[in-house]
Amino acid sequence: MGNCFRSCVSIVWRGVNISLAQESKVDLTALTQETQKISQKADEMTLIWWIPEEFWQISFAQDPTATEAQSEEFIKILHPYTLIAVVDGKVGSFGGVTYRSEADIRPILTLEIARGLTICHLMKMKLMPMSRISYQ
Repeated sequence: MGNCFRSCVSIVWRGVNISLAQESKVDLTALTQETQKISQKADEMTLIWWIPEEFWQISFAQDPTATEAQSEEFIKILHPYTLIAVVDGKVGSFGGVTYRSEADIRPILTLEIARGLTICHLMKMKLMPMSRISYQ
């Protein structure tokens, strides 16, 4: 991974205090950009995205096809977990990306959860059956 991600994945959440009434007014793109760290060089691409529960609340609130029951059920499933997506790859001559496997990435990841408190070698958890929707 790029140098800025090599030793530690540090996700800083500046806090988004959002009342339920304001969720439809929040810029989901801005929230997404705030919770992502991207390193893209000519021949590599790394993306780390902390996807907080607030992202899902706002996303569902702004989706006219989603029901409140669907939103509540989905968020209830994710609530016990911290969701972090990591993608790392080499960009080829024609723009195609060859991604590193989870087995290559997982051993070098660390997560800084508070100033000075770091979790090394994030372990693969056994997830509740309903939450294994797209975990790889």
